[in-house]
Amino acid sequence: PAAEKYKADIDAQIAALDEQIAQLTGKDNKKERSAKSKDVSELKASPQYVDACKVVKGSEPRNGFFVKSSTAQAKKESPDAKAPPPETPASLEKKDKEDKKAKK
Repeated sequence: PAAEKYKADIDAQIAALDEQIAQLTGKDNKKERSAKSKDVSELKASPQYVDACKVVKGSEPRNGFFVKSSTAQAKKESPDAKAPPPETPASLEKKDKEDKKAKK
C-alpha cells in the first residue's frame, strides 16, 4: 500500500544520507556530517514516516496518516464517542456570573 511505498522512499533517502555521512570523515567535515545527521533524524521523526512504520507493522497510525477509511468502522465508533450534552442557557448564565465574580 501507500504506507509501504512511502516508508521505502524515505528509507532510501536515509540510506543515501548515511552513505554520504560515512564518506565525510575527519575533523574538517564535522559540520557537514552533523547537518546530514540532523536531516536523517528529521526524516525519521516526521509524523508521516512514523505513521508509515506503524501501519507496516500492523499498528494504528498515531498522527492520522495512512488511515484505512471504512464506513463500517466510522459507524461503530460514533456511538461510543458520544458528545457531552449541550448545556442549558441557565447553567451558562451561572458560569458567566461566577466568572465575573472571580475576575473582581
